[in-house]
Amino acid sequence: MQASLTEAQRQFDQIVRPALHRGERVILTEHGQPCAEISRHIPTVEVSPAELRSGDVSDKSILEAIAESRQ
Repeated sequence: MQASLTEAQRQFDQIVRPALHRGERVILTEHGQPCAEISRHIPTVEVSPAELRSGDVSDKSILEAIAESRQ
């Protein structure tokens, strides 16, 4: 995704957050020239349903993770 600095400033929630949640890079431009890049710092970890069932994961920890991801 690409956005100008002004767009990123005015529409941060609509531009930057969704891209980071999808693991995409956001390239910021100034006067049409790329000047910065924003990317996800922490990799996303996916767990299969079988791995999840075999682990020691409680309902409480799942709900806490969901709440944290929404912040």
